[in-house]
Amino acid sequence: MTFSFVLSDSLYGQFHKFKHGQACDTAIVENLLNLYRAPHLTNVEQLKRLNISDSALVSQLAQAGFNDQNLKNISKQTVFKIVLDETEKKDHYVNILVDELRSDYTITCLPGSNRSKATEFLKAQLENAQDVFLYDCFFAKNWNLAKRFFADLLPNKKLTIYFSESHLSGKEPQIKGFFSKWTIKQDKAKLQYRKLHDRYLLIDKKMEIIISSGFDNLFDTQKECTLVIRDLRQNQAGGGQK
Repeated sequence: MTFSFVLSDSLYGQFHKFKHGQACDTAIVENLLNLYRAPHLTNVEQLKRLNISDSALVSQLAQAGFNDQNLKNISKQTVFKIVLDETEKKDHYVNILVDELRSDYTITCLPGSNRSKATEFLKAQLENAQDVFLYDCFFAKNWNLAKRFFADLLPNKKLTIYFSESHLSGKEPQIKGFFSKWTIKQDKAKLQYRKLHDRYLLIDKKMEIIISSGFDNLFDTQKECTLVIRDLRQNQAGGGQK
């Protein structure tokens, strides 16, 4: 069997209570579930420390040689080679409250593949948007394809479109030509995006979508394009993940 990772004693204890309908720290469990991928690996000694009685699991672990090793060592036998915890930040440990590791949705479009799943997903997210922020320093250079983002995906409704620095300078009249009621503004507040390599779409300050190779590649079936979708509300509610 292939295991994803190891849980620290405290996390395993909370997870075990959650699975068995017992009182647990719901905030900790929510953060754990945001990263959890079954199954996790444990050993006989950890089960003893937590007073978890499961004779079948103990027998299975003992036969596989997972007896009394420390958590760092058994984590080396997992896919991700980490121990999830809510306090530690040392080697091989990932703090579920503050560390950078995330579990995000992704859509990858390979060269020659159909883009409808990606574009329909974006269209659905944008349908009720009040404002969007676009970051792509090659927007103007790749305008022939990139303009389809406005023509095909943005809703024909009142909407404020923010862009970074000079990425859309000179293109405002063409954008307004797609729908005259859009408001187009240069954004001077989101400094965290400055000088970044990837391209970003921020919807209502709630959802951030990284477009790995540019808005234009959403519509170029000869190129590869990957979307990384992050629910910023979940990250903020989940203990301050960045």
